[in-house]
Amino acid sequence: MEGYKEVEAKFVASGADQALVKKTMQQFRDLVNRNQVQGNERNIDWWGKNSSYEEFTKFLQQKSLDTSKSQLKKSKDAGRSVNLMETDQWLVVIPLDKDASCFHGKQSDWCTTKRTQSHYESYFYDKEIILIYCLNKQTGGMWAIANYRHIEMPEEDEDSEYDLEVLEQNGWAELFDQKDKSLTMAEFQQQTGLDPKQLLDLSDRQMEKGGAVKDRLTTRNDQLRKTKTTLHRGVKQRDLDLERELIELGDENTAYDYASKLGESGMDLGELPLKLQYLACMKNSRDPIIKWIAKPDPKIVDIALENQPFTIHTLIDRGEATPKILDAIPLTRYNSALIEKLMEKGLFSRTLENKLARTFHGMYALHGAGVEVSPSAVQDAVLTRTQYTKDIIISDIAYAMKTFKFVPDDEFFDRAGEVNGSDGETVKTGVVSEIKKIRQRDIADIGTIEYNILNKTDTIKTYQTRINEYQAAVEELTAKPQLNFYDKQKLDRINSDLQLYNSYLIDFKRSLDDNEGRLEKLRAGIKNWEEVITQLSS
Repeated sequence: MEGYKEVEAKFVASGADQALVKKTMQQFRDLVNRNQVQGNERNIDWWGKNSSYEEFTKFLQQKSLDTSKSQLKKSKDAGRSVNLMETDQWLVVIPLDKDASCFHGKQSDWCTTKRTQSHYESYFYDKEIILIYCLNKQTGGMWAIANYRHIEMPEEDEDSEYDLEVLEQNGWAELFDQKDKSLTMAEFQQQTGLDPKQLLDLSDRQMEKGGAVKDRLTTRNDQLRKTKTTLHRGVKQRDLDLERELIELGDENTAYDYASKLGESGMDLGELPLKLQYLACMKNSRDPIIKWIAKPDPKIVDIALENQPFTIHTLIDRGEATPKILDAIPLTRYNSALIEKLMEKGLFSRTLENKLARTFHGMYALHGAGVEVSPSAVQDAVLTRTQYTKDIIISDIAYAMKTFKFVPDDEFFDRAGEVNGSDGETVKTGVVSEIKKIRQRDIADIGTIEYNILNKTDTIKTYQTRINEYQAAVEELTAKPQLNFYDKQKLDRINSDLQLYNSYLIDFKRSLDDNEGRLEKLRAGIKNWEEVITQLSS
């Protein structure tokens, strides 16, 4: 203790902030106690004699980063949990954090066990739904119960995100097998031999005063409120204690808020603990964390690509979008803006184009980027779209015809009829009816645009007249051999108004050109629709 006091005094005397020095000393003690520093580096006296405060803090930051890397790579982190019951055959637990949920449920399809998703936090922390994992030690079988008894349910006539009828039938609980298939109380008991009501009663006791689950939720939510208050005050430099709190909380929103504030202040977020970077990348945000990390860890790139769609734009701009990364991006993530960026950088391959052209989403993305899609590819994409109903396939065909300017043949309509369980003539009749509706909407749009054009034309004439008057007034004033104080004020005012009206005039002319362009397209489209209706009806 004497050594710590002496070194602390030395660092403060060198000009370091006393409060920050105390925090740094506590961080060093934690590392020593966890046996994460070796040799002379464990000795505070050695640091006092051989380093400056800046060198000492840099070492601690790097050590914290190294430690978080190793923690992130651990696949067997059991986390915190409560054992409700354990026998030779069964282990029944309530996970109290995400590590425990992922550890105990790693062989299941439950969404709450996916490390790269935030379902666990939503269930347990936000809604206080207790998760009970029933693990058969002998067979490896797994079942789960979600206890809703502590949720304040809405009245029957109110909208609810829950299926109240199913929950009530199951005693205000949901039950699942290992493949995430819903079970009734009777099915659960038949498959496991466990009494679900007894397990629910046991979990209820953990929500009573002094119960482990209740204590965990109370402590965590209190800490989260304090942390949010701290972040609301603003953060301009690293706070190691706050970083440990954020990692402990496991809350993606506060982690992102902290990281983004530091990033906006100019800090390279690659200096933060990897687990904190990981949490910050879990939040879906337009500003990806990657934009503030100079050399991101591959694990961080993976999680950012999954949760923050604009990550790929940052990687492309920095020349870091490898073929492997591009291959891993789901086709549904490709929009016209991303395709245009890839084309600009020479990264848009023919293979990717062909993949997109075969999907319903992809063909529209390609069209938006100015890439031509063949009628045969469009028709195949329309017919292979999943989850069809009769009305959807009919509207899809009609709008695809409008966008890509093609008329299907009878073979296409027969294939479409097979998709929705009818016949080609039925689909064709439905498409003609849909086209007529689109045509009527286009005719109504033409009326609106023509009215707008008349109004804009009149407004432009008014502005042009006003501008001419201002220019004449300017010429009259500037023709005077000398301007008095009031003339100068008047000239300044007229020039200001002249500038404003010229700006208005430019905007209205641009809008008028846009409207005239839309009007021309709509008229051509209506003429085309008339020909298509005649062709399909014949």
